[in-house]
Amino acid sequence: MGQQLTDLTFFVELKFAVKQIVYLVTDTEQKPRIVKNILLGAGPPQYHLGCGAETSFHEDFEITDKYNINLAEAYGEHLEELDDEDEDDFPR
Repeated sequence: MGQQLTDLTFFVELKFAVKQIVYLVTDTEQKPRIVKNILLGAGPPQYHLGCGAETSFHEDFEITDKYNINLAEAYGEHLEELDDEDEDDFPR
């Protein structure tokens, strides 16, 4: 009869490690997140990230280990503009 497969080994290239601090590419606030878990299945690895009490799952293309100061500064400037506009709209 045919031989039964009893030992299966496979390798997956991971871009990030558990306990590593990462950032979401699209997060305008650039909040640091920690890799809590990595889920392996039929598709690409899913990284379970934590930021305070919030957790979320992401694929590696959504994550970077570099803080994007340009994105964070642009977001901060946008908030300042909104604050300035609000002051003009409401007389005191």
